[in-house]
Amino acid sequence: MIRWVLWLVVAGGVGTGFGSGLVSCSIYHKARADLPPDGLERIALRIRQAGDIAAEAAADIQHTADDLAARPPRLTMSEAGGIVQSWGWELARRADSVRDAITKTGADLPASGVFLAAADRAVVRLDASATALNRGLPEGPGSLTDCREALDAVAAAAAEAVKAIRAENN
Repeated sequence: MIRWVLWLVVAGGVGTGFGSGLVSCSIYHKARADLPPDGLERIALRIRQAGDIAAEAAADIQHTADDLAARPPRLTMSEAGGIVQSWGWELARRADSVRDAITKTGADLPASGVFLAAADRAVVRLDASATALNRGLPEGPGSLTDCREALDAVAAAAAEAVKAIRAENN
């Protein structure tokens, strides 16, 4: 029995690349190779990606609001809360990738700070909305408008930050 479990652990580890040099060509190596070599361009790329996610999230949250408003609703409030929460996590992850790029390059520009502040506010708004929806609170569906507005502000801040960074880089 112990041999069988050990075999599963070893086989599973090799198959997933744990401790194995056999799986050295991962998506992370490819992603790293695709990053611009210039630090400011890396920051601009990460901000643009986060802005794209914010725009996509705003559109999806609009669809979620429409689905909740339909009679009968096409989504439950907890399903809508899950959607909003997922977008909040994704935006937070993207904002962290911007912070990581700033840390690695050492280039902290005011435009990136404005963008990160907008992203942080949107993440807080998304989290509050998801909580209200998941708890079935009456203000839950109405909070989706606030989420869209916060996400629109992130997308606008991202566009401005990318412009400012590219101007700084030229």
